[in-house]
Order: sequence, then structure tokens, then C-alpha cells
Amino acid sequence: MSWLLDTNTVSELRKPAPDVNCVAWLRAHGEESFIAAITVAEIRWGVERLPESKRRSDLEKWFGFMMEDYSDRFFNFDGPSAYEWGRYAAELEGHYGSDWWKQFDFRDTQIAAIAREYGLIIATHNSKHFPFCQTVDPFDPKNL
Repeated sequence: MSWLLDTNTVSELRKPAPDVNCVAWLRAHGEESFIAAITVAEIRWGVERLPESKRRSDLEKWFGFMMEDYSDRFFNFDGPSAYEWGRYAAELEGHYGSDWWKQFDFRDTQIAAIAREYGLIIATHNSKHFPFCQTVDPFDPKNL
């Protein structure tokens, strides 16, 4: 099995006291885990918004290590993912109505489309953000 890590799962590792279940899950599944390019963008955006400080410097270092660790395990929002996104958007619209896009963040729908296109399971603490997708909650001890 291969996993696509949601931003909340990746960013948990940077916390001073990360969730022990999430850390254990990532240790067990790290080699089969991937990150979407949009997740990189979300994290970079978060770092860029911080003023110059020790916290920002620490996050910059962590971000650099994360980028290095996953350097060969990124998924871009490519042509096949965009095609799947169109299918996913139609499925969301069919279920939630024409204003589905008000309920779901575009970034999450990109992650969903990548996961669906490439047969990945989304590792997230927010499975409700990914309807019609396979998800696992790495924060849940039952998933260790």
C-alpha cells in the first residue's frame, strides 16, 4: 500500500510534542508515503507568513529536511490528476449540489484527485475533507 500524506499529517512532525500515534504510524509507513506538491506549497506558505524569528528558522530547517527526505516521493497535480479532478468535482457536485466548492478546499480536492488517480490512500486527521476517497487516520491508535 502507498499513502499520500495530508498537510496535517506532515506538519504534525514539526510540533514540539507531536502526536505519538502519528509519529509511530509515519515510522511504520514512511517509505511507502508520498507528498503532494500542493502540500509543499501549503507548508511553504505557512513558513513565509511568519516574521523572522527562531520559530521561523526552526521551521525552515525542518522544511529543508522534509524536502530532502521526500525528494523522490512527490506527486504533482499533473494532466492525469487534472482529468481525475474533473471526475471528482462532478461526483462532489452530484452529491453536495452546485455549491460543493464552498464546502471543500480546492487544495484538498487536488490531493484527493492525485490519490484517486494513482491509487493512494490519504493519511489525514480530517477524513471528512476527502469524501469518496480512501483515507486512514494516522492519529488513531487503531491504525498502528
